[in-house]
Amino acid sequence: MSPMPAPFSLPLISIAPGEFAARATDLTGMLRRVADGWLEAVDDGTTAPDPGTVEALAGALGDLADQVDVACIDAAGTAKQEQGGTR
Repeated sequence: MSPMPAPFSLPLISIAPGEFAARATDLTGMLRRVADGWLEAVDDGTTAPDPGTVEALAGALGDLADQVDVACIDAAGTAKQEQGGTR
């Protein structure tokens, strides 16, 4: 099991000189941690923007994380089919 990244960090993997990638699980986890942090700030009363705006932004990050998850699941299924497996 890999170590838990800092709350708002995104470990990058060098794939070529000047090119980096991030694991989807790291990306979606970071998006969800940012959204959770915003919502906690609203609950604590420590945020300046209005709660409705923060909730909408947090929802948008959650939706983006969900889209990445779905795309990865679909890509994994397609790769498995191409290798002769079943889906």
